[in-house]
Amino acid sequence: MVAPVAKGFTLIELMVTLAIVGILAMVAIPSFVDFSVNSKITADSTGLVADLTFARSEAVKRGVSVTICPSTDNANCLASGSVDWNQGRIIFVDRATRGVVDGTGATADGNFVLRTSSALSGTAISFSSANDYLSFNSDGSGFPQGSLTMTLCKTGYTGRVVTLTPAGRVTSARTTAVCS
Repeated sequence: MVAPVAKGFTLIELMVTLAIVGILAMVAIPSFVDFSVNSKITADSTGLVADLTFARSEAVKRGVSVTICPSTDNANCLASGSVDWNQGRIIFVDRATRGVVDGTGATADGNFVLRTSSALSGTAISFSSANDYLSFNSDGSGFPQGSLTMTLCKTGYTGRVVTLTPAGRVTSARTTAVCS
């Protein structure tokens, strides 16, 4: 009669396997965290570029000014002086007072807001100058005039820079510096 063969792992095999898994986890987890944060920053910058491009195309298509501004309620721009572009954004047809959702020139359904974007979580937007709002004229040019740079960052990671030219062209690129 043949003796039964033992099945399973020895204690030494189990310890070696756990040691290898531990070493792999120590290497992989930080890389995964970096990948996740960089993906979030890229997604947020892509969303901002999409909103700016949408606002510009709507201004040209409709033949009126279209404005994008920070908003917490998806209906009104934040008051001057308390502007925080991380709080969310609205894009609206701006036919009367520039930078204000004021009800003049409403569309047929009474809704002037064309698009809303939710607040950013973990990514901060900083501007090269203080702007309560950005507008695009019916020819696609941007207001206020001049180039504008928006940097999306998270401390300790490289961010992305979104640039708006006076002609209304929007570009995005990775920064070389680590955000502080």
